[in-house]
Amino acid sequence: IFSWSVLTPKALSILDKYIQQYKFNSIIDPCCGNAFHTYLFNTILNLNIYSVDIQNELNSWSEINEIDGRSFLKNLSYKKHTQNILLLSWIDYESLTIELLDLYKGNMVISIGNYDKLSPNYIKQLNKKFQLIDTIILNMEWGLTEKIEVYIRKIFN
Repeated sequence: IFSWSVLTPKALSILDKYIQQYKFNSIIDPCCGNAFHTYLFNTILNLNIYSVDIQNELNSWSEINEIDGRSFLKNLSYKKHTQNILLLSWIDYESLTIELLDLYKGNMVISIGNYDKLSPNYIKQLNKKFQLIDTIILNMEWGLTEKIEVYIRKIFN
């Protein structure tokens, strides 16, 4: 119904501080699943959203662009990349996460999930190009601890 990581009002407020500071008004989620996160970014933070997934979800929270996220990023102009935040949330395959990160030419990444042990090469690649500016820890009601990390491109900072 929701997602592995349910963003709290406090977490959204912290993210909004960075979004406003760096003057972003839209976000791309290239593997959005049921589009719950982009729904929250749209309805609560008033961001324009690009919810993208290789398959549509019958009960999605917002409209989904049914296309491979890699193709979506490849087809965006450089200007569109730099105007959008990239949201990477609990992507199943490390190689896909790295591909999406490599295709993104913009300046802010919000990474949601506990990738440090599951996807160490993704984390290495992320830290090579981007600087971590904040980590938000969420304690889920079902006993899991989730991480939201905000990164800014090193040359953009």
